[in-house]
Amino acid sequence: MDWLVENIWASSYPCCCDYAAACPDGLEGVHYLRQRSYVVSMRTLSAAARAGNVDLVAELLAEGVEASSFGMLTIEGGHVNVMHELLVASHTLRLCMLNIAFDLAVLHGNLPAATWMVEELGLEPSTLHTLEAAQSGSLDLVTYLHERGAKMTQKAVEYGAQGGNRAILEWLAAHSGGIPPPGGIGAVG
Repeated sequence: MDWLVENIWASSYPCCCDYAAACPDGLEGVHYLRQRSYVVSMRTLSAAARAGNVDLVAELLAEGVEASSFGMLTIEGGHVNVMHELLVASHTLRLCMLNIAFDLAVLHGNLPAATWMVEELGLEPSTLHTLEAAQSGSLDLVTYLHERGAKMTQKAVEYGAQGGNRAILEWLAAHSGGIPPPGGIGAVG
């Protein structure tokens, strides 16, 4: 967005820094707006994190913009570089949040985020994560978790069926003891 041309647009929105932060050229846009007395807030930081604008996130954190629990937004956006910045610069991704963030990354099938959290932060995948990964539809994530020691169960096959990915179903059947009987695990055939 050409910020000089869009001055009229910006003047009509009181929280336009939030919108600008979500744009690919968010750093430039927020600079332009701040020169015109627009204010940044936690919402601006959240928008930048969600969009993966790591330079803007780093700048706002360095200026002391409050970072609450918006780290989850970076997971949904798949922005490992922003998660790293949050962890290093502000320590907002505490252990509790990291576990929730890991759950969300797996649930959304976000292999880069899950890989970063396992390999860089030492989080350990569990059987629950295999269920979530199977449901997400990401075979790469399912195999990655398996390679990292997460147990594959027949329940994962049911979750894979909910995700609708045939390749996952075939892989899980081969690695979890087969396909459960009609009616689910525990049903009498």
